[in-house]
Amino acid sequence: MFHSFKQYPRYATATCCLFLSGKVEETPKKIRDIMKTARQILEGPRERYIPTLGDEKGDL
Repeated sequence: MFHSFKQYPRYATATCCLFLSGKVEETPKKIRDIMKTARQILEGPRERYIPTLGDEKGDL
């Protein structure tokens, strides 16, 4: 039986493979942690908002 992986998103497939490999190797990872890491890799680094004195968004 043969199924082509071309019809599935490769990043979603890779994320699922990482999740399943953790289950097989007895090093279980939570799916939340895997999804969070995959999202960070795919979206790139986010700039964190750090309020400063006199900043309009958060006057300290």
